[in-house]
Amino acid sequence: MNIFNLFKKRSYKDSSRREIYEEIAQLLDTTPQRVYEIAHGKRPKDVKDDKIVTQLIIRGIIH
Repeated sequence: MNIFNLFKKRSYKDSSRREIYEEIAQLLDTTPQRVYEIAHGKRPKDVKDDKIVTQLIIRGIIH
């Protein structure tokens, strides 16, 4: 295991849910990367982020 991979920023492009993140991003006028980050634990900052959380819950990605 390469220790530098621990610090590499992960991308939604590597996810099996890439299409879902892109769909939510287009629906809510944001970036798929932001959707991915919220799905993976980044805290919502504003109302748009709260809407992302709602979409992720509806789609069963987060609980």
